[in-house]
This record gives sequence, C-alpha cells and structure tokens, in this order.
Amino acid sequence: MWIKMIFNITPVFQKHLNEYVGNFFENGLLDKIIGCKRNYSLSSGNVKVTVVGAAGKIGKPLCLMLKQSLMIDELSMHDVKTTGDALELNNIDTSCKVTAYSGKSNLPPALKEEIEKITASIRNPQQKNETSGFLAAFATARFILSLVKGIRGHKNVVECAYVPSKVHPELKYLSTPVQLGIHGVSKNLGLQELTDYEQCMFDNLVTCLAADITKGEKYIGTHAESSRHAKQQEV
Repeated sequence: MWIKMIFNITPVFQKHLNEYVGNFFENGLLDKIIGCKRNYSLSSGNVKVTVVGAAGKIGKPLCLMLKQSLMIDELSMHDVKTTGDALELNNIDTSCKVTAYSGKSNLPPALKEEIEKITASIRNPQQKNETSGFLAAFATARFILSLVKGIRGHKNVVECAYVPSKVHPELKYLSTPVQLGIHGVSKNLGLQELTDYEQCMFDNLVTCLAADITKGEKYIGTHAESSRHAKQQEV
C-alpha cells in the first residue's frame, strides 16, 4: 500500500502550512486522497510525498531535504513548469525516487478537488518582507517527516498544529502540541503549564484570537459560497 501525502506550498500556504497539516489529517482529508479506511494499519506501507509548487523558493529546498530522508520512498514534484530539479535530485544517493510533473492536467481529479478546498480555507497572507524560504522549507520538512513517523507507527511523535480545540471554552481552534499517529492527530496535548506572566498574556489574547477565528470562519463561508455560485454559472 502506498501512503500519499500531498503538500501545497504555493504562496497561499507559506504562512499557515505547518499549522494546518494537523487539521488536514484530523478532518479526514487524508482518507479521501489516498482511499484508505481508518481501520487499516499504515505503518508498513510505502510513503509517497507530493509537493505542489515544488519549483518555488520554498519548494526546492523542501524537496532537497525530503530527498535525504530514508523514511520517504517516492517524492513527486509538481509545478506549473517542469525543471531539471527532479533529475538533479535523483543523483543524490538515497533510495527515494523523485519524479516531476507540470500543469494541472497531471494532477489527479481528487487531488485537484482537495487542493481547491484547502486553498479556499486559508487566507492569502500579506507578506511585507521577502525571505529566502529556507526556514519555511525546514519547518515544513520537519513536520512532514514527523507525520511520516506517526504514520509508520513511531511512538511519542509530537509537533505543534493549529487544530479544532477544547483547550479554552472561547477558542474553537488553537495551536497546541499534538501527538501524531497512524491516522494523523491522535491526541491534543493542550497547553503546557504557564507561568503567571504567560497566563496573563494568554488571557489578554483570547478576545483577539476569538475575533480572528470568527473572521476566518466568515471568510471561508463567503469564499465557499462564491465558489459554488461561480460553478453554477459555468454549468
């Protein structure tokens, strides 16, 4: 069985990807993409990672980092234009096979649909300062490898993710440490014990965080309605 993990690192995702992946698994999107049932054991399967936007300033170093991992069996690079990156990466002496694809026609329909849903659920970040992309690539690679470890059955794999939460009664979502397993997020570890100063800072932020969550929910609802209306007009 192949375990496929798809990561889109086009500009829409650069700011929120590391936090969103936990939610990606918890909402069952992984099952839709790879066609696996939750009662399957995935720890013995081969792992394929698809990076959408692989030719960008984050995608290139991300693919280089993933190619070096012994836990990934196949790396699929996708972008608008094909480059020689896949051929070059295959010269690295690890067992991970790298392939490259270009254009929307090479994306499976199910993958296209999921990417559209994910894109609609994340606001396009306003980036005032350009960065090299290496830090974002490192953070993304680290999260992907942690997900692979969890899927392969490793124990005590913990990363931070922005997920639906019951940690605070006024916050529907919160970024907290989560334990990763064969089905993605297996346990929300909540907030660690805070100092009085940290607790005060957190309490002062709750109102702002709750407002941002409400704003995000309204944005997603409006965007989804606009997308449905546009599709109806096309028909």
